[in-house]
Amino acid sequence: MPTRIETIDMIARRLGRDVIFLDIRSNDRYAVLTAPEVVKATAWLEAEGIGWTDCIGFVPKMLLIEGGPRAIYIDISFEPGSEMLAQLEARFETPDGHPRDPDLILAHLTLEDALINEGQDAPEFWDNI
Repeated sequence: MPTRIETIDMIARRLGRDVIFLDIRSNDRYAVLTAPEVVKATAWLEAEGIGWTDCIGFVPKMLLIEGGPRAIYIDISFEPGSEMLAQLEARFETPDGHPRDPDLILAHLTLEDALINEGQDAPEFWDNI
């Protein structure tokens, strides 16, 4: 059965809030979710009781649908200074804010930026693809 994969900006618009995600930069174009660094990251999220789902990354005014999922939505609210955000930062970033793994970048997408692509939510958008 085909699976519907949302874009990270669509998730932000659906939730009506900023979102946190892992931008996957793996060189393996198609088997992204089975890449060792992604498997470790999602296993850690699950062990910590943090929900996640695969999704497609964000490009303003564009829609990327080929090549499969390239991001992992992390199902927590973006709250600067929160214990949960600090836990994510400790796992995925070095103390100076750089990615621990260059293929996994902890990212924040604001709802304001996600709204740039809100035209993609209209049913007629998909009729023209």
